[in-house]
Amino acid sequence: MKIVKCLIIKSCQNVGQKYCANDGKIPLYAGSVVYVSKNDLMKIFIPNACIYTSRLSELVFGVETLEKVARSINKDRLKLLDADLLRSIITHVVQVFSMRGENINETVVTRYIQQKISNMSTELKCTDA
Repeated sequence: MKIVKCLIIKSCQNVGQKYCANDGKIPLYAGSVVYVSKNDLMKIFIPNACIYTSRLSELVFGVETLEKVARSINKDRLKLLDADLLRSIITHVVQVFSMRGENINETVVTRYIQQKISNMSTELKCTDA
């Protein structure tokens, strides 16, 4: 009899869904409540922290959620995002790129996400006009 550990994930796209270890989902970092497909992570990886953060944000939050936040007039748009998901993305990116020998911290990754949302806001204003 094979025992498979199952966990409840927290993700805007799949809140509360149950995934088992053999579903191909892995935590973003040790102890994370956010699980993503290992294949998806491999597909989006690029050795550029800014681009990787952007792609990971789209994967975890979903483009629709990021667009909603980008359309907001709220000055601190990051507060509109799920705090646990945001923290998981930031921690993951810092860990991945620190292991690669890069000097990166949470502030830098947070700025990448803010820039992503700012860029989306500008693009949406152009397409909505």
